[in-house]
Amino acid sequence: MSFRLGASLLVAMMLPALASCGDDSGADTGGDSGGDADGGADADAGADADADADADADGETDGDSAADGDLSVEFSPSSVSLRGGRTFTGSPYGPVYLLAEVRAGAGENVELTASTDPSVPVEVNPTSLVGGGLAEVFARPTAALVGGSLSVSIRAASGSLVSTDTVTGEMVDMRPGDDAQADALLADFLAYFGTNHPETGLGPASTWIERFDPLSALVVTHRLYLFEGWEFHLAWHNTIAPYDWAYITARPRDQFQPTIATCLPSQSTDRTVQEADPSDPRLPCASE
Repeated sequence: MSFRLGASLLVAMMLPALASCGDDSGADTGGDSGGDADGGADADAGADADADADADADGETDGDSAADGDLSVEFSPSSVSLRGGRTFTGSPYGPVYLLAEVRAGAGENVELTASTDPSVPVEVNPTSLVGGGLAEVFARPTAALVGGSLSVSIRAASGSLVSTDTVTGEMVDMRPGDDAQADALLADFLAYFGTNHPETGLGPASTWIERFDPLSALVVTHRLYLFEGWEFHLAWHNTIAPYDWAYITARPRDQFQPTIATCLPSQSTDRTVQEADPSDPRLPCASE
């Protein structure tokens, strides 16, 4: 009897110690588990930070995120082909002519390239800029694209930084207007520029580098003439006098907006060239 009682007392004395061991084990397990969870969270945060660092290292932005980076490129809505928007109409009879604005830090050298989808001949001018500026892109669609679409992209790179922009337009069988009529009007405007705007260096003897129709229009015909340093945008109203006005806007090719505009009241009855408003070059020549 005394042996059994002693054994029972011994077991009773050991139970709290065993329970305490169990509690410590649970605390250790919980602590380890909590440590693992915290470590996993730290690892996830580290992975996120690494991913962010990788994204920053890529340095690639699109035109819409220009304000967030040190380098950006974006096609300008002031491009005649874009008509103030983000789409264009092109044809196999002339290039899609686009202006792009490049922003970069002072003194940064930026390399420029252009591409299209589907692939057609394309060039960018200039191919490099220092500190940003204006670039011209000429994409030259082929007849095989009529009825389809064309995407034009520009890529700017400076060190590890890269920025791109893309615009898309439809391809139509848009034949240019009357070249002889356009050239005759151009001659009148060039004669005026030679006398009244000698700062442009343009006059009756000036020779254009490229001539093409940048817009699809029936009532008003457009023609773009590129000279060394200047773009002439000629437009004329296809109707009868006194409503058959014509105008030209002149834009320095390193700027986005025209700085000079001239117009004439009538192609058939009054070809007196006069100064016009660059924001509405029909005025004061257009009759109400």
